[in-house]
Amino acid sequence: MRETLKRGHKAQKILSLKHWTNELFPLYTSSGEHVLDIDSRGVDMSVIVNYSAHMIEWVMTADGMKIWVPRRALTKMSFPKTFDSTVGGSLVSGERPIDSIVREYEGELCLDPDYVRTDIKPCGTNSFQLTVIDLMKVGCQHQVQYHYEMELR
Repeated sequence: MRETLKRGHKAQKILSLKHWTNELFPLYTSSGEHVLDIDSRGVDMSVIVNYSAHMIEWVMTADGMKIWVPRRALTKMSFPKTFDSTVGGSLVSGERPIDSIVREYEGELCLDPDYVRTDIKPCGTNSFQLTVIDLMKVGCQHQVQYHYEMELR
């Protein structure tokens, strides 16, 4: 699978595979058995479930709760300039949701992992299907998101 995607990427013939990520995402059977790992660029083409973890941060002020809702960068491949979770990202193969959040915090906000692990609170999951793929073309992308929240101190 990896070699097929690599060839498509080099020839830019498979779903306009212009961006190779070197991030491996897991493919599971319906019973939860791990089958293989696939570069994230192959997720849309394979119509597999994309697992991700997302965090919303908030702070209490004299005026009430304020939620940190950033806007995605213009350079993002998928959904540029749209509102986003405070921190989040897809789970790479073998990664637990909590570890994904800690990794994203270290990479995006340079926060101490111990601080994040101490104050983070799981608050549910969400499963949905998008009618567009990451390249903003008509398609089907199934998402399962693990949600967390944390009060800023």
